[in-house]
Amino acid sequence: MTSPLLTAPFGASVLSFMPPERGGTIAAPRQAATSPGAPLLQAWYEALQAWCEADPARQPSQGLAAEGFRGLFSVRRNRGGARDERAEAFAGRCREFAMAADRVLDRGGAAFGAAQGGTELREVAAGRLLLAHDVGAPTLDLHGLGLTDLPPGLEALGTLERLDISWNAGLGALPERLAHCRGVRAIDARHCGITEVPPQIFSLPRLETLDLSDNAELRSLPAEAARAPALRTLRASQCQLDHLPAGLERIATLERLEIAHNPRLQELPAGWRLDDPRLRLEGTPLEAIAGLLRHLPLTPRQRGTLAEHMDTIARAWSLLQARMRAEPRLSDQVGQLRARLSLTVRTDGMGTQEACEDAHQAIADWLDDGDPVTTARILELGWRINFRPAGAGLLRTQECPDGLFDAGPAGTDAGVGRPSPGALPPLLAAVESWLSAGDAPDAALDPLSALERAVLLYRALVVLSPLNKGNEPTALAAMDWALQQHGLPPVLLPDDPALPAAVLFRFSGIASPDAAAELLQETVRHMDALMARLLAQAPAEG
Repeated sequence: MTSPLLTAPFGASVLSFMPPERGGTIAAPRQAATSPGAPLLQAWYEALQAWCEADPARQPSQGLAAEGFRGLFSVRRNRGGARDERAEAFAGRCREFAMAADRVLDRGGAAFGAAQGGTELREVAAGRLLLAHDVGAPTLDLHGLGLTDLPPGLEALGTLERLDISWNAGLGALPERLAHCRGVRAIDARHCGITEVPPQIFSLPRLETLDLSDNAELRSLPAEAARAPALRTLRASQCQLDHLPAGLERIATLERLEIAHNPRLQELPAGWRLDDPRLRLEGTPLEAIAGLLRHLPLTPRQRGTLAEHMDTIARAWSLLQARMRAEPRLSDQVGQLRARLSLTVRTDGMGTQEACEDAHQAIADWLDDGDPVTTARILELGWRINFRPAGAGLLRTQECPDGLFDAGPAGTDAGVGRPSPGALPPLLAAVESWLSAGDAPDAALDPLSALERAVLLYRALVVLSPLNKGNEPTALAAMDWALQQHGLPPVLLPDDPALPAAVLFRFSGIASPDAAAELLQETVRHMDALMARLLAQAPAEG
């Protein structure tokens, strides 16, 4: 009499197993014209038995031996007796063995500890696989069994939705046959020693969650990841990723991409924004720059008040520009205010008004041509502000004295430091990618948003300090350019000794989010008053 639970393994009558070949890999299910029942069950039994015996370091667990199940799958194959009887006996032993194994694990994790010491608990895996089939379970837990391979038959569990194979450090790779688990929704493969992920995994039609975290040798994901049809959460934290496949941001279902603590990941593919809420970048070089470019901590009430003032400033600047064209003296006064602020924020005292005017002329030319703000042009501004030094090298080549970029959490006074020279190119590339989003034709920024973007650009450049000298005035010139792109005036502050411009604009006063928010508010307050004063002294048109 056949077992009512196991007469049709995997829930499909057309599945069978190829007999295991000596010295070869364990066979997986194949399509065949085999009738349901004992012959199919016997094939599965032989495949699982061969898989268990194929463990090269096979050593029965002491804890399991105490339960009386030592060598359950190591016994010689019984060729006698009815095949149905053998199948039923096998099913019964598997169920008893799996329950005994779970009791050992529940008593304090002795078997789990043995698995982490190098012992594979393949019998436990086989027993859990059979029990999952018996009851049609949606979940299969194979975590922490020290496996170097997965048991045959996983792909035929028709009810399987969640597969946990985590903490099997010897796996090394996800088997391609997992791509045949067509109903699986979640795969947990943390800490499996994975070095590569088969592209076929991302073709699973219902896969929503894939956790690849804590695989310290995983350096890349396949390009096919960007074509996952149902993926919602992809976790690959604490790996060694140095790039991401292009197109991940276009997955319509994607809600979360966790790539934290990948120290080699220094840039994102085109199309990603550092402030994308789906990203988790903690512990990467990108997190530091993302923190610098994050929206400033302003309350809704503050934003409402500032928006009104910025609208007034934008209208006043439009009027003032027209009067400046008719009154050169007024234009000269605005130029002197810009140069004076540039010299004020410079920390080495080496600036000149002529160098500032040289940079401002370049900005005027780029504005006339409609050129976008790029890091290459920002570096050229620094070259002009630093008196056009000879030599091709523009980027900083020396460490800064105030510490490394990764000294602590981004966005805090203690944690923000200047990056090493080698880290500058990808960080500047991230800034440029962020800038390009604001330069897009459909990116219509209101005056307050445009000012916040300009302040964040200034903050990022001062903290990154891409130049050997003159970083503050260069960042100020870039800020002016970003403002004028959106029809706003450059930063114009009154020539008032009581105004702490140097404190507001220098590194120590801009590194924290609160200080950057204060800079924005002070800039709005003083520019509003100055614009009104300039308009009052300018002759009216007509």
